[in-house]
Amino acid sequence: MTRALVPLTDGVEEMEAVIVIDVLRRAGWTVTAAGMHAGLVTASRGVRLQPDASWDELDLASFDIIVIPGGRGAETLAADERLLMAVREFKSEGKWLAAICAAPVVLHAAGVLDGLSFTCYPSTAGEIKTGHWRDEKVVVDGRVVTSQGPGTAFDFALALIRLVDGGEVAGRVASQIAVGVVRKPYLPIATRICVPFIGPGDSRRASYDVVPLPPSPRLRRTSRGTRPGSPKGIHIEAQGNALGSLDRALGIAVHDPAREFLVRRIDDARVISNAVAPALPDISFRPYWKS
Repeated sequence: MTRALVPLTDGVEEMEAVIVIDVLRRAGWTVTAAGMHAGLVTASRGVRLQPDASWDELDLASFDIIVIPGGRGAETLAADERLLMAVREFKSEGKWLAAICAAPVVLHAAGVLDGLSFTCYPSTAGEIKTGHWRDEKVVVDGRVVTSQGPGTAFDFALALIRLVDGGEVAGRVASQIAVGVVRKPYLPIATRICVPFIGPGDSRRASYDVVPLPPSPRLRRTSRGTRPGSPKGIHIEAQGNALGSLDRALGIAVHDPAREFLVRRIDDARVISNAVAPALPDISFRPYWKS
């Protein structure tokens, strides 16, 4: 069972804190709201929150992920060395880190955003001098997950569930709260492929080589047998009219200034191979390996 730690301090955005805690608990996670100071926490709109425990009394090593809500309290959290030390330790140990709204300033203060893609509340982006800001609801880079604000709190929490527990669990929770289809988080993939423009009705084929993909043992078997290691990417081919289906099925955003397609999003390899491909016979999927 995933154990999540949510630090709370005065000025926290109550929607982000409560929505994230509630949604994660619906997935069966053990979520501890940790007060950074004694007593009740007064949130940004005056709502008073009762933490489950004091930060100082917790065994931080027992948690799998730190989820930091935003609001005006993010500045206080970014100056709290206790939290910054924990963030650095989680990053070095390969554990999950998540922050929403203004809270990516905490990740920045801890020095864990260098070279990463991230998002945050738009007016906060100028305060973060490292990393690459993306105008997306949810951005995932490695094991660092960020989101934009109160309006994206459901997307954020469901993305965390999807990343840790898989799409089936996230879909079940989304159905419980009537959110609908779980949106795929933005995965920064810096592959730009130049191909001829393909319009509606065009019978020519477009191919995309997209890297990297998460390890997926289910994709290791090929017609030549099982290869060692995990696939480094996946080769996708789509018939002209299938491009729209491909975009909807995989969440791939296609952009065509200068007759280029920029592949920006791709779902987990298991979903592609086991769910999407059988449903779309005019699109073929082939994993490939690189040394």
